[in-house]
Amino acid sequence: RTDVWKLDEPHAPYLFMVAVGDYAVVPDQWRKVPLWYYVEHEYRDDARDIFAHTPEMMELFSSLLQVPFPWPKYAQVVVRDYVSGAMENTTASVFGEFVQQTRRELIDNDNDLIVAHELFHQWFGDLVTCESWANLTMNEGFANYSEYLWLEHHDGVDAAEYHRLNEIAGYLRQAARDPHDLIYYDYDDMEATFDAHSYNKGGLVLHMLRKMVGDDAFFASLNRYLTKNAYSSVEAADLRLAFEAVTGRDLKQFFDQWYFSSGHPELLIDYRWDSETKEVQITVEQVQDPDRFPAIFILPAVVDIFFGNGIPVVRYEVTVNQRKQTFSFPAPSQPEFVAFDAEEVLLAEKSENYSLRELVSQFYHAKAFPDRLSALNSLVFAQSREEVGSDTVLIDEVLLSALSDPSPIIRSISLEVADITNPEILEIVVRLASTDPDSKIRATALDALGLTRNPRYADVVVKMIERDSAFPVIAAGLRALPMLDIDKALAIGRATDHHGNMDVICGLASVFAFPADPSYLPFFEEWLPSVEGYAAFDFFAEYAGMVARFADPKMSLEGLRRLKSIGCGREDSPWRRVAAYRALGAAANLIAQQQTLNDESSSEFGQLNALLDAIDEFQTTIRTFEGNASLGRYF
Repeated sequence: RTDVWKLDEPHAPYLFMVAVGDYAVVPDQWRKVPLWYYVEHEYRDDARDIFAHTPEMMELFSSLLQVPFPWPKYAQVVVRDYVSGAMENTTASVFGEFVQQTRRELIDNDNDLIVAHELFHQWFGDLVTCESWANLTMNEGFANYSEYLWLEHHDGVDAAEYHRLNEIAGYLRQAARDPHDLIYYDYDDMEATFDAHSYNKGGLVLHMLRKMVGDDAFFASLNRYLTKNAYSSVEAADLRLAFEAVTGRDLKQFFDQWYFSSGHPELLIDYRWDSETKEVQITVEQVQDPDRFPAIFILPAVVDIFFGNGIPVVRYEVTVNQRKQTFSFPAPSQPEFVAFDAEEVLLAEKSENYSLRELVSQFYHAKAFPDRLSALNSLVFAQSREEVGSDTVLIDEVLLSALSDPSPIIRSISLEVADITNPEILEIVVRLASTDPDSKIRATALDALGLTRNPRYADVVVKMIERDSAFPVIAAGLRALPMLDIDKALAIGRATDHHGNMDVICGLASVFAFPADPSYLPFFEEWLPSVEGYAAFDFFAEYAGMVARFADPKMSLEGLRRLKSIGCGREDSPWRRVAAYRALGAAANLIAQQQTLNDESSSEFGQLNALLDAIDEFQTTIRTFEGNASLGRYF
């Protein structure tokens, strides 16, 4: 047969594709634009969840840009063995098979960000495309920033800011080893342009530009950029000209600094209150290497001074334009804390000299979510190093308050360090395990209840395993229950349907490994050949822990030899090989602990010693076998 597809609008040749397959095609619609979701047949009923919110995203982006979706239709197509995750072909984005999950699996791991990313490309990358790979950030920086815009709209500013912090961390990791200009003309290989500069830094720079000119001017400038350059190729200067036309500002310095220079500012920030002059003094020093990066970044920033006691926060606008400079502001009393870059806009590494009490005040009162998160992390770190001194009570109050914080990110951090010996905290943990709206919090709370080893919480855990729809929550309950009541755990484990979900399968492995009973070996033997990825580390560790505790050392040796065969398996993935090697190491540690309970002259000691020798031989064999040199650091 002959199929014909005609597109009246011009588009870039590299954005052409044909996908051929036996698909389930699920229709949808946004305004008058037809949408199609192409998935494998078993995911037909899940297609609208796999590509959830596509119409809502199209409405959001069309509204923000005041440029309606620019193509006559939009399809999202799943393919197998795709080389780069996803691709924004004109009118039809393709996605790797990893996006195909069931509705229940998507509860904890939705595809919103990648769907938003590829959709935003239909404007930035397809309607207007970069004129060269050096200018790739004119495509990818915008698509990256769409993820922030979607989270801001759908999940709130805190979720968007947490995502932005992760984008900063990704950029900083790469910048530490391979910094280069955002507009990357001197690349050696075009593949090198697809990195945390074009993506992460590009989006972060757009965020700074948005905050500098304001939302109205920012989106009006994007509208001008898109309409003036529609169906053509662009470079960074075209974006600058669009912003200058709308704002009336000369933005050459901003673009030269962020698009055509490398690096970012590294700031040492010192806060002092002078009781004699009644002034707050903020000293900002730029310490980035002046031989590799600009010695001075020009940085507009806002400063908030918080006095407490009902006194309104005082805000000042400053511009950092020297290598080291001091700003002074009137302060009739000592502030509780002072925040430089109070909106948390700058792409910069900042080191600030806050006291513990200032961090406490920052957690309670800072406007920007990153400041609250940073304060909490600093307090947790200080507590772990026992550096809190007389401020112990204040910090305990912060951690208790954080357990009920509106942000699930804040709740999660506090929950991970919660003192479960404290009855007041334990009561909150039980509530979080049972009723928190965030499934990740429920899972973390169930893990915490398991650590209590108190049987009174077994029924709470059983109830969550039986009624919760989120697989990671069920898995956490299965991990926790054996430590509370092994009989209930085994009964629940035998009755639980894993639905083929690896989180739940690993949770069941925790249950069946706990009694070190060989009768549960068939469960492990069923999944040992196929478990993959991160799940392999958990599953193999449970298996190794079980066989290391078998009463019969011959059975232990047989089970450990199974891990050795995976570690040397030519058909096994790197994930499985490394996971098997690590599991053998965990088994060795467990056997060594058992050995300390036996007299050196006993037969048990000798049998355990023989197992340790065998594990050492197995690990040596795996290291010798391994042909992938890059995996060596994981052994």
